[in-house]
Amino acid sequence: MTRWMLCGMLLISLLVPSRWAEGTVDSAADSLNAGTVKQRVLVLYPSTRWFRGITDDQAEVPAVMVGNLLGHFETDVTIEPSANYQQGDAEHFDRIIYVGTFQEKVPVALLDDLASGSKPLFWLGRNIEQLGERWGQPWQVRLGQEQAVTLHYRGQRLSLDKPLAIDALTAFPPEATLWAEATTQEKPLALGLRLNRLWYFGTADLQDKASLLIADQLYDFLGQVPPVEKSAVIRIEDVHPLRSPANLRALTDTMAARRIPFLVTVIPNYVNPATNQRVTMTERPEFIEALRYMEAHGGSLLVHGYTHQIGDGETGVGFEFWDTAQEEPVRSQAEPDWAWARLNRTVGLLQQQGLHPRGVTLPHYAVDQKTYGQIRQNFDLVVGAPQVTERTRQTQKIPYLIRQDKHGFRVIPENIGYIDMNLADPIPPMLAAAQENSLVRGCTVSAFYHSFLDEQRLGALLDGLQGQGFRFTDQPWHGFSARYLPELDSRVRVDADPLREEVIPWIEVWNRGWYHQQALGEMILSGFAVCGVLILCGTFIRRQDLIIKRGKGC
Repeated sequence: MTRWMLCGMLLISLLVPSRWAEGTVDSAADSLNAGTVKQRVLVLYPSTRWFRGITDDQAEVPAVMVGNLLGHFETDVTIEPSANYQQGDAEHFDRIIYVGTFQEKVPVALLDDLASGSKPLFWLGRNIEQLGERWGQPWQVRLGQEQAVTLHYRGQRLSLDKPLAIDALTAFPPEATLWAEATTQEKPLALGLRLNRLWYFGTADLQDKASLLIADQLYDFLGQVPPVEKSAVIRIEDVHPLRSPANLRALTDTMAARRIPFLVTVIPNYVNPATNQRVTMTERPEFIEALRYMEAHGGSLLVHGYTHQIGDGETGVGFEFWDTAQEEPVRSQAEPDWAWARLNRTVGLLQQQGLHPRGVTLPHYAVDQKTYGQIRQNFDLVVGAPQVTERTRQTQKIPYLIRQDKHGFRVIPENIGYIDMNLADPIPPMLAAAQENSLVRGCTVSAFYHSFLDEQRLGALLDGLQGQGFRFTDQPWHGFSARYLPELDSRVRVDADPLREEVIPWIEVWNRGWYHQQALGEMILSGFAVCGVLILCGTFIRRQDLIIKRGKGC
């Protein structure tokens, strides 16, 4: 038993990374904020409890969302489960955020350091009463059920789209300052409080509008002066070779008449497997001329995939780097860098036509984290709602620019949606969402407008946003440009479709969701690697035993 315990400990020491390494922004890659001193922020969340039905996403994703909000500021963010915390770790950081997604016994070392230290602390959601016990203060919480809630913040009301579970404070220090309140059918609830260096917010649910209040309070928590101006960004979406050049010019003229800079997401190849149709941009010179016209009149181009489709999907409708049948990223066994190479190829195709792509909008914002890290070699700018986990395609609506995410990208978010043709009048909901985002100081609202629509509704949206005081500017993407890597293009085949061509037949007989060829291969290789390490460790320990025994025999 002792031998196997030693083997296990050795194996763990080989596999576990150094503390605070994962999830830390690489400041060396920060070309956007060079010369500024970043605040080091530690974001902690309760450790996963599988036996209590708590999944990794439920535990970690809210903390990842907090990390994305922190990307708006000059920060260096580390995200860790609370179980990893050790006595004195707080001294390595300037500020601490605890995201209480569910009940846990908070580590004593963490509570002691937070109670006795001097670092500003932002506590979201549950378990605040445990900190109160260390502080000797009357923090008491009654766990709340999901219910209809109206938020009150800075003199404004915010009605939520869905029920929200708020942990009601039944007791708190009388000297605490109330900065946000929630009203329910029962009674008003204290939602946001500040007590000296402690900020508290009564929910860790960042998937609803309540996150706007957290986003705004981060200015005060981090000691940052918020911008006075609020800005807006519009992009023309899904521009591919079958789009009408006349309509693209009309949309451009609508924006140029108002002197509004805008973004254009370009797909160079149209594919429809149902009709067996494929059209490339070079086959439509009038389409290329329309793109040049857009650039000449205030438009800036974004790469929006190579075909923006996968499997049986049509361009502009289907995903490209995500398998919706299995709800997982698309990976090519034959070409491991297939997704990265497709985006790189698109940069090259546009530049060959004298066009100037500046960044990327990933199809439906969905891609695996490996590819997302790889494309940092091509792009500094990403436009769209950030995907918060690779296990699902869940995204996050953020009310301002992300200066630098964990890979070093600047991110222009999408947070007020698009023209939904299923609605009789789709403009008012978008303008209402923009007004709600105005709760956040220095906000940036961003929407997209499909390229098959005429210019009338576009004009109404632009005028509505300007009427609310939003200013359209190209500052969020000024100076950015995409890079083409010829060496990647020459070594990777990009026209194959992993969902249609690269599934091993005998695996297809089984459930492809269980036995994807890459997952199966990785599992087998991992098994061999672990067995090999254990055998080597066991052999080494046995040899040491023999040496010791022989020594005793002498």
